Amino acid sequence: MIGATPTARTLIYGVKRRHGLVSVTAGDDERAQLIAQMFDIRHVPVVNLYDTLCDVVIIADDNLEHGRLKQKLNPSFLRSHMTVLDVTSLSQESELLGEARYRGCKVVGTREILLDQLRVQFKALTGKELPEQVFAQVWDSLPKREVPELEGI
Repeated sequence: MIGATPTARTLIYGVKRRHGLVSVTAGDDERAQLIAQMFDIRHVPVVNLYDTLCDVVIIADDNLEHGRLKQKLNPSFLRSHMTVLDVTSLSQESELLGEARYRGCKVVGTREILLDQLRVQFKALTGKELPEQVFAQVWDSLPKREVPELEGI
């Protein structure tokens, strides 16, 4: 888990509840360490992130920048065996997800995450299933952010 946000805490709770192994890191090491203590999980100091093996990367910090400078997530961290989710902006794909896709990672698209979340909420409120065509119409009406094509990285 990359991030020490309320969303990160919610996801950590869900993974732990399903007996998954979770590690947490964030630009603010003190907050990440506090979350690790709260949930009895492993804290990875941000300086050790690139030496840490993981299969799934969940980005839950909307202030996270990617790049090659200190305190930014270097996209070279992403390896082709990883599965990557970015839950910071579900209405459009982030540049970091584009990087992950370019590097051969399995990417869980924001559309799938949002659709699953809306299905659960819709059923809880109405007792009915969310019609796929209704979601497709709403999704298609959302503004799309253009993600630049990555060449020669």
